[in-house]
Amino acid sequence: MTTGQASPEELAEDLVLAMRHLEPLLTAMLALLQNSDRAVEGQIEALSAVMERIATGLETTTEHLQAIGPRLQAQEAGLNGLSSQVRALGQRLDYQERGRDKLQGRMEEFLDLLRD
Repeated sequence: MTTGQASPEELAEDLVLAMRHLEPLLTAMLALLQNSDRAVEGQIEALSAVMERIATGLETTTEHLQAIGPRLQAQEAGLNGLSSQVRALGQRLDYQERGRDKLQGRMEEFLDLLRD
């Protein structure tokens, strides 16, 4: 499992991996519970160990999901800021283009006056 400052993608991969590990464990638990009248002491201990592993996996999964939320919010805020900057840059380029066109028009008028 990923620890420390994992990306949301890494945390999501860990979550999928944890869920894949849970499926066979839950299947084994169900089979054992269905045959509980024939269960031996070792099987009951194994079931207990499996349940502890599942609980630990679920706690880790919960921690990962809680870690993903703020990171996604931070990424969203960053993208919103970037979007604002791109929009402002587009407006500035439009303004410069209009100014350049206006200047070019005046220069052409001035050249026409000089030619006359």
